[in-house]
Amino acid sequence: SGEDQGDELGKSGQAVGREVSRILMKHRALAIHFQGKIQAIEARAYMARDGDLLDISRLTIRDILLTNDETRQGRIAVSGSVGTLAIEDLTPAGANFSQVVSQVEGGGKLAAAEYVHYGRGQEQSPDGLHASLSVTLCAIQVVASPRFVAETLNFVRRSTVFRSNFAAASKLRESTRDAATFRGRLDTNALAYSYRLGIRVAHHGGRILLPESSLSNNWVALVVPPLEFANTFSDGDEGAEGGEGGLPQESMTLGVEKLRVVTCIGGQERDLLSLSVTIDAARSLAADSLPPDSPVVCCHAAVAPILVEISPPQVALAWQMAFANLAEVKAVWSWQYAEPLIGKKRCILDLPRVKAALQRAIRHDLIAERARQAAFSRADAHLLDIHATISFQGLEATLLALPPPSSDAPPASPGGDTSGPLAGSHPLVRLELVQMQAGIKVWSDTAYSVEASLEDMRILDVNPNSANVHTHLLAPAPPIDAAVEEELLLWAMYEESKTASGVLDVR
Repeated sequence: SGEDQGDELGKSGQAVGREVSRILMKHRALAIHFQGKIQAIEARAYMARDGDLLDISRLTIRDILLTNDETRQGRIAVSGSVGTLAIEDLTPAGANFSQVVSQVEGGGKLAAAEYVHYGRGQEQSPDGLHASLSVTLCAIQVVASPRFVAETLNFVRRSTVFRSNFAAASKLRESTRDAATFRGRLDTNALAYSYRLGIRVAHHGGRILLPESSLSNNWVALVVPPLEFANTFSDGDEGAEGGEGGLPQESMTLGVEKLRVVTCIGGQERDLLSLSVTIDAARSLAADSLPPDSPVVCCHAAVAPILVEISPPQVALAWQMAFANLAEVKAVWSWQYAEPLIGKKRCILDLPRVKAALQRAIRHDLIAERARQAAFSRADAHLLDIHATISFQGLEATLLALPPPSSDAPPASPGGDTSGPLAGSHPLVRLELVQMQAGIKVWSDTAYSVEASLEDMRILDVNPNSANVHTHLLAPAPPIDAAVEEELLLWAMYEESKTASGVLDVR
């Protein structure tokens, strides 16, 4: 009959379509090249007040470039770059620090990234990678003025779109609280995925600046040095270097040299503290073959000895900064909330039927997610998933004292050496911490433990002009029993089982 012939033709067409799709997936028929460019994007924010529009900020992005290349062998290369990015504070109080986000001159493009998925044959990666990702960021400066942040947040909060969505998010949180919750597990199968993505990141440094106030040129800044890191892959046939017990793994090392906190008072910059840290991370690519006490993901951060020197002007700067910024934020809030909000907060979740349907969907989703996590291959066993640790070799913080001001002393000149002590200053009190360590372990059955320890702590009188013979103001006492070996000054551990029963041990 005609109906039977139509069914047969339909099935034949579907079979032909599946075969064509299979052939196209195996041998790409086209090579594709796409390139797009945006010269500039500019967005300005205004605040309506007393019938006028007042400028808040301006965002400018220039030279956005996106390129996509695909070959017939399956190689896909996607690259993009952003030439410049600038965020300006247009408020009357932002004259001193009008450039909220700016690039360092001569730093090149703001950001450039390239993702390459390797294909077959000659297109394959010589390093055995499935894909590679490289990211380059130029040096930037960010001015984190609390007043400007408050101006921006209040601009967003007064918009009708935001208030409607915020009301919906609040209703959604209420519906989620009403549903039964459970202890979530880590998907170790996803953590131990075998897809090899080579990552290289280069950051040319920058600084985050916190001003004393909108009317002052004094500030505190976190100076980030240039950073560069990449991940590597090792196979199981490389012996001990191939990971735990010769198993394949992915590893990464990041070294941060001389991360500094700098203060600027009266145009003179000076280091407040400086530290270096090394981060080592590894991820196993064969989670099913790991011993029970070997983690799928491990991470360790080692912090070199931290030296801090605090002078009275720096203490005064911190005190004045706290009060001035709090006063400015309070003034912004009182000004922007002086007028009533226009419009109503409308939310579709206020409808009873919609809210009931959402609660049912959330409950069903939680049940399905709980069943999915319970089916994990490591869910029923007590196997170590994550082990993260951090160690500080020591901290030495010295409080400096300055001599009385003298009319004959020359004024401090801007610039110069910022790492040494202030001229004429001498140490007063020193805090010493030795060997601080902390770590966390997470197991596959949702159990976890947190541990922290401190080997030694002392507060010393280091004033060279003092005749005090009791220089150890605070120090551990020797053990009463001489036969007992000295232990850690402080040790604490909290352990929680999969049934949410916890034990805290402090010594």
